[in-house]
Amino acid sequence: PQGLSAAQLAVNGPRASLEICGMLIRAGADLGAIDAHGRSVFELARLLPRKQEGSNSRASSAWSGGSCDMATVEASTVGAGEIVKDFLDVMRPVLLRGAWAECAAMKQWDVSELARTHGQIEVFPEAVPYGSQFGLGRANKTTLQEFLGANHSARSGEVPMYVFDKAIEAKAPDLATTCPIPEVLGKGARLELDASRQFIVGPPGSGAPFHWHSHAWSGLLRGRKVWYIRRNDQVVYSKQHLSLIHI
Repeated sequence: PQGLSAAQLAVNGPRASLEICGMLIRAGADLGAIDAHGRSVFELARLLPRKQEGSNSRASSAWSGGSCDMATVEASTVGAGEIVKDFLDVMRPVLLRGAWAECAAMKQWDVSELARTHGQIEVFPEAVPYGSQFGLGRANKTTLQEFLGANHSARSGEVPMYVFDKAIEAKAPDLATTCPIPEVLGKGARLELDASRQFIVGPPGSGAPFHWHSHAWSGLLRGRKVWYIRRNDQVVYSKQHLSLIHI
């Protein structure tokens, strides 16, 4: 497909993995092909994440602000072309620090200000995004002010609710204008992220389960967030909150 060799797909496709690369090499696959950036199969293979023996997702001490297993780049030091070459085209996740450092939302948004200025927006808190579509119960309508002011201490066996709103631009267009797509992820990066914007807010422990989608940018304005990233050959789409499964 798309003129790519089997070896290129093994290191640059949705199921890229070193195990598949090894199988192809043993089967005599053509390793002479290069990608659009002039990189050989071996150069692309070096970009694949390696499985760390004796470790698991929680071992990185992410909850306490410890190490990060994905590439971390200061947004001011890279351009859109580098993002495409080193991450998008090889499907590598990247943490961009400071990409929103100068946006208006960083200075304007906090819980009290959101409640004061946009508290009457209707929202539909759920345990996971699209929970009602998955048959996990109907989302209850409330206002943003009521949600932000509620006690979100979950009882034993329950998961905390959070807001995942895809219609935020229609409900509050001024909020979207304070959060422009960072320049480094603009048109040069071929992301077309303006096609869909989502507004997410929730208490400690809330969040989405494992899932996949096309290229996406997630920005953090307040608080702390942990992202669990699986290897391309281990992707899953789960309907269960992370607290209910073994990570």
